[in-house]
Amino acid sequence: MRIFRPVFSLLLVAALAVAVSRTSAQNAAAIGPVPCDAAALGAAFSSGLGLQSISQYACDNGWAYAWANIGSGPSEVSVTEVLHFNAVSGAWNFARRQDVCKPTILPREIYLKGCFSN
Repeated sequence: MRIFRPVFSLLLVAALAVAVSRTSAQNAAAIGPVPCDAAALGAAFSSGLGLQSISQYACDNGWAYAWANIGSGPSEVSVTEVLHFNAVSGAWNFARRQDVCKPTILPREIYLKGCFSN
């Protein structure tokens, strides 16, 4: 009887781990690949912002940063944006840097290049 409880607990934990890993793999496959190119990231910038170009970007695990130029002429400025991919809409959205710029939330490259610029 003393050994039954630990063995049962161990088997239960193992079964739960298998179920979680299968569910995660199925969900990841259902989402499909996340688009990571200047056009996909640029779609997050509304037409009112006047996106001129994206000079540098990277994506990792549903997160991205983009260094972009918006506006035109004397009002053109360079901006840095952190974006998150919304699997439901299939689009990139701006993330609030004050909320997500933490090394525990963002992948390393996104954190370093997306959080320490203008």
